[in-house]
Amino acid sequence: MLKRWKHFFFPPVLADDDQSATGYMLNIILLSIIAILVVSSILIYLLRMPANPITMALVGVTIIANIWMLRAVRRGRINLVGSLLPLEPMMMWIGSVISVGTTRAPVMGILFLPVIMSGLLGTVRTVVLYSGLTLVAMAGLFVAEANGLIRPTQPLTAGLLQAVTYGIIFVITAILLVLVNYSIRLALQRARKNESALAERNQELQALSASLETQVQERTLNAVQARQEAEVARLAIEQQAWVTAGQLRLIEAMSGEQSVAHLAQNVVNQVCRYLDISAAMLYVCERGGEDHSVALHPAAGYAVAIEEAHSYQAGQGVIGQVLIDKRSTLLTGVSPSDLRIHSTLGDTAPRQVLIQPLLDGEQVIGVLELLLLRSLLPHEEQYLRMVNSPSAVALRTALARQQINALLAESQRADKPGRADKPGRADKPGRADKPGRANDPQAEDASDPEEQAQ
Repeated sequence: MLKRWKHFFFPPVLADDDQSATGYMLNIILLSIIAILVVSSILIYLLRMPANPITMALVGVTIIANIWMLRAVRRGRINLVGSLLPLEPMMMWIGSVISVGTTRAPVMGILFLPVIMSGLLGTVRTVVLYSGLTLVAMAGLFVAEANGLIRPTQPLTAGLLQAVTYGIIFVITAILLVLVNYSIRLALQRARKNESALAERNQELQALSASLETQVQERTLNAVQARQEAEVARLAIEQQAWVTAGQLRLIEAMSGEQSVAHLAQNVVNQVCRYLDISAAMLYVCERGGEDHSVALHPAAGYAVAIEEAHSYQAGQGVIGQVLIDKRSTLLTGVSPSDLRIHSTLGDTAPRQVLIQPLLDGEQVIGVLELLLLRSLLPHEEQYLRMVNSPSAVALRTALARQQINALLAESQRADKPGRADKPGRADKPGRADKPGRANDPQAEDASDPEEQAQ
């Protein structure tokens, strides 16, 4: 039982905060109106004050209506109760004026309550509606009194009834003001709460925005790095393909049994054309003599005549030192008066001179001297390193073939005097007597198998 009464008197708690706050104010207003009407009725009865039947009937109907609206508030019908509640003071005001019979009664002081309640509990449309109804009702009552349609049922006195009426108006006004203050404070709390929520959301949005910007920057940086890596990989592949194509062209130029001079010329031509070098000279190592000395002799030149080049002994000059060190040497800051590249358009001084040994293992087969008008790029230097060993092997093979051919030629020349002095060849019987043999060398060679074997 106590739980039911507690549920009846205490304000409801709804899912929506705004509905709960409005229900709280409705609960206070309805209970306050019921308490005021009950207390006023008890005072009128105890003090033996004259009571109009119409007024007492309106009080009873109002109490019943408020109880019904309290139950409706518990069921969550906040908007319906908020729209109907301002109608109560309006009906009580109209009924009281009609029962008294004059608009000059103290009850006229409650004509502003419907407007205040509608503004407190309803929307703008509700305020406009009840303001219009109040003006229409007030005008109608004044017109009815002026035309004698309503007449005073009892004389106006400033007695206890008037004091009670003013007291009720005062209490209702105070309650409404308290509720207005509560509504304002509640609105301020909501505003602060919303402001805090907005600030938190702004911070979250700023953090999210910063995180997104960081992610976008990271992804953009990763994309740029990936694009750069892809570009580097593409350039590396292109450069490697360029180096491989140059190797194949050089191998094709060195293919076949070529003389040392012809092979050296093909090598220097291919290297200079592929690297776009203006001038070059290829030196070949010759080893021999009793002291086993090593010398470099010019074998082929590109844009430079062999006659203009010099031979170098091991350790003689920069080229001779490369023969001993077995490593490349790059000369920079070459004086224009030292070296000149001649062409039909004029003379040009090289900026750099690259002297590179051609190595077959640890043995120097030749030296390549390149006159450069610009610095070589990394993949061009790689090309020179890649063609170094194949060129050295080809030159060594050509030199070995040349030495073998020279030894064979020398051996044949050494065998010819021995063949001419062999005894018994002119004294064989019957050879000079045969007709036509003396004038037929082919027949003579064919008839002498021993000489053919030699």
